[in-house]
Amino acid sequence: MKLRILLLAMLVIPLGYLIGRITTEVEAKPEPQCKKENAECKTNDSNKLCCEGLICMNKGVPSDNGKCEVEPTPEVTPEITPEVTPEVTPEVTPEPTVTPAPEPTQEPQRSESKPEGCTENCGVPACTDSTPKEVANPHIYRKGDCALVKWYPTEGDKVNIYWKQNSSDGWQYSLVGSPNDGYEEVCGLGSMDITFGVQSVNGCAADGIINASNLSVIVDGNTTGWTLYR
Repeated sequence: MKLRILLLAMLVIPLGYLIGRITTEVEAKPEPQCKKENAECKTNDSNKLCCEGLICMNKGVPSDNGKCEVEPTPEVTPEITPEVTPEVTPEVTPEPTVTPAPEPTQEPQRSESKPEGCTENCGVPACTDSTPKEVANPHIYRKGDCALVKWYPTEGDKVNIYWKQNSSDGWQYSLVGSPNDGYEEVCGLGSMDITFGVQSVNGCAADGIINASNLSVIVDGNTTGWTLYR
């Protein structure tokens, strides 16, 4: 009998200790510091606030006397940006600039005065001076680069002197309007073989050209002294 009591005591004591410990832990569990969802906001004087994310509302309207409910998220209406259509500027094509064509310039009309009764080339001037005689005895003195052209004056107030290389077909050089005094010096001939000609002039009239020397006469112009050629 004593043994049974001892065994029962050994079982009751640990069980009591365990129950007391569980009771102590339940009693020691802290109460919540805020009111949960659907809890009355003002049912007592605990002055506890609704938990985070909850607010006191009465039929969906925030109030000091109601239930702790989830704070409604305000509906955000997206802002619609109106579409802007860009303004199109019409392209302006410039008008071409037209340059006026120049008016043709009329050439001045030249009127010729003609004597009475004249129907053809009556306005062409004509030389009225008499043609002089040819010069007499033309001859040449040649020394190197220079030559003395000599003649006897006959008629006319001036003479024209022409010269060329012997191989040339036409007169290459000339001295026009020299005094008809029977003497003229020509230099710059170098070593060329030269043919000379003298022409008598009277005002606007002139005679034919007289050759002062034959093509075969002047052989070499590099003479050391004056040499006569006819």
